Parts: sequence; structure tokens; C-alpha cells
Amino acid sequence: MMNGLRKAFDMFRLVRHGGPSICNIAVTNVCNATCDFCNFAYDKGHVIHRSYMDVDDYRKALDILYRRGVRYLTFQGGEPLLHPRIVEMIAMSTAKGMGPALITNGWLLPKKLDALAEVGLKTVFVSIDSASVADHETNRGLKGVCQRIRKANKRMVERGM
Repeated sequence: MMNGLRKAFDMFRLVRHGGPSICNIAVTNVCNATCDFCNFAYDKGHVIHRSYMDVDDYRKALDILYRRGVRYLTFQGGEPLLHPRIVEMIAMSTAKGMGPALITNGWLLPKKLDALAEVGLKTVFVSIDSASVADHETNRGLKGVCQRIRKANKRMVERGM
């Protein structure tokens, strides 16, 4: 009860100053897809130096963001699920009472879903760029991604995501 009351007071305080904010965090420039419209596509050659956000730097930034009223975060990339410590970063966010969301192409969701759910991730956005399965998979260069997304969607509902 006390934790809920503290969160309500925190939100009330933030609303009086313009509301809680959101921060979009690009955790990597690495991607496993070949989308024509994206500069992170691994087959284009634009990403010369692969990079991943440093978790210690993220931890420091998280404290600053929280003090400044940020309560919502989106993790994106490249493909954020390729970050080797993405689950840990999301866990740090939920432990602080922040609401993280993940934007993904869905390829790695079936493999990482349970770990993400365990650390409190509730919101996942899967990028879809065509109503046609064949067109979407061709655009992404990920044959079978739609089946992976369907599998993950079913499990996300079961996990309360």
C-alpha cells in the first residue's frame, strides 16, 4: 500500500510540472535485418563500428533521468534484443519504478521473452511494415519472422505483457 501511495504522490508531483516524461534510448546500432528503409540494416555497410550502450553509463543516466521526472523509457536500436545485457537494463528500469517499453523486429522475442517478462517488461512494440506476410518478411530479410511474432504474441498475453 505504501509503495502505491508513493507512486501516486510521485505522479501527482510530476503532473503539476508538465507530467512524467519519456526517453527514447538507442541501445545499439547493430541489427539482424536487411530493411531497405533503415541505415542499421546489416547488409548496407553503414554500421562500420558496432556499438552497444555501456550498462554502467546507463545506470548513471537512469538516475539522472529519474531525478528529472522521466518515468517511461523506450528501448530501441538497431535491434535492442541484440544488446547482450538488455534484460539487465530493463530490470534496472523497472526496479526504479519506471515503465520501459521495447521496440523490436520480433525475431529474437521467442528466445528472450520469458527473461524480459521476469524483470517486469509489460510493453513490446513489434515493427511491422506490410499487411502481407511475404512482403514484410522480404522487407526485413527475415524469413519466418511472422511466425516468431505470432508465437511471441501468444506467450506475451500469457505472461501479462
